[in-house]
Amino acid sequence: MVAGALDHQRSRMQCRVLDLFKGVQTMVELTPRPDEFRGRIREFYRKETGCRLIKVAKGSHIYTTSQRDGMVYFIESGRVKLVLDSPEGKECLLAIRTPGDIFGELCLSGQITRLETAMAMQETTFRQMPHTRFLIALKQESLLEGLVQYLAVCVADQQEIITAMATADGAHRLARTLLYLSRILGSRDPRGACIDQLTHQDLSEMVGTTRPRVGIFLKKFRELGLVRLTDQRYLVIDESQMEEYVACNALPRLGGRLVREGPADTNLSGLPGAASDGTSSG
Repeated sequence: MVAGALDHQRSRMQCRVLDLFKGVQTMVELTPRPDEFRGRIREFYRKETGCRLIKVAKGSHIYTTSQRDGMVYFIESGRVKLVLDSPEGKECLLAIRTPGDIFGELCLSGQITRLETAMAMQETTFRQMPHTRFLIALKQESLLEGLVQYLAVCVADQQEIITAMATADGAHRLARTLLYLSRILGSRDPRGACIDQLTHQDLSEMVGTTRPRVGIFLKKFRELGLVRLTDQRYLVIDESQMEEYVACNALPRLGGRLVREGPADTNLSGLPGAASDGTSSG
């Protein structure tokens, strides 16, 4: 009898999950893709009265941790990084936002005390809007579903980063980070995606390792032909080769336990000619 009740409850739960997925599928089919949403949100901000254009210099703080700020921001040009400080004073680079992106959206939850710091990585222009007005205006413009999908993509990106932090070694994390950055920051180059104005310190804060180890990994990646430096010291990423390296060096799990193939942080053997550097974990 108990088993029958459990089966009935399990069946009901499965039906609810299927209904949920059908609803999500319908919403996705009817919702603008993130790139389309960016275009529409740009026009939305530009026509809203009171959303003046603000320009800040490289290194300027748009808001800081613990600051009370209920604005949602839209980037017209430039680049903004979101940074979280640890109690030990270390910085963790949470995300980089580029033209067409919004940031500061956590205030939509009603939490207007900032948990992170937003800093301009270069001269940046942006618009801002109070979060209460933002939600009302988005509803009027039928953009709420687009916002949900846009934020879902951001959450998926963050989940991928967290998963890499928990399961991958430093070299693999850096490879995945470079692929991610090539998508959001890269300009086209005949030999790959070109990334400018990104320091070893920025990369170390994103990957969760030290700046010297980022240098070691990048040197290995250059030897493997995965990246190269231009005369202007820009980083060019061969995306197809880097994707192959990431696929070959995905770390398997055995019974929920991470299985490392070789010394930590030195699994650079995904492509022919690669060799381990024998250094310790980062």
